[in-house]
Amino acid sequence: MLKLLQTELKHFLKELKTLDQKVVTIFLSSIIFFTVSWYFSNPKFFNEIFTFHKQFDPLLEDLASYTYWFILDFFFFLVIPFLIIKFLFKEKIKNSA
Repeated sequence: MLKLLQTELKHFLKELKTLDQKVVTIFLSSIIFFTVSWYFSNPKFFNEIFTFHKQFDPLLEDLASYTYWFILDFFFFLVIPFLIIKFLFKEKIKNSA
């Protein structure tokens, strides 16, 4: 059983090397960003974790939670991908569209 697992792992690694690393990076980073956003970048998480805003008006509480959501999603889905394109792929942002 262990020998079969080792054989399959070697085959998997061999196949992994044949894939386009740019595509793999894009897919894996997308999965990570969407997962992190789903759990940590939403108004419900903000309201459960951060309690300092409870002393404010409910309208300001909503504004704070949605601002948090917007800023984190902006960071995860625009800023970090631009940084990946610029520094990891070493391409111009202008050419990525």
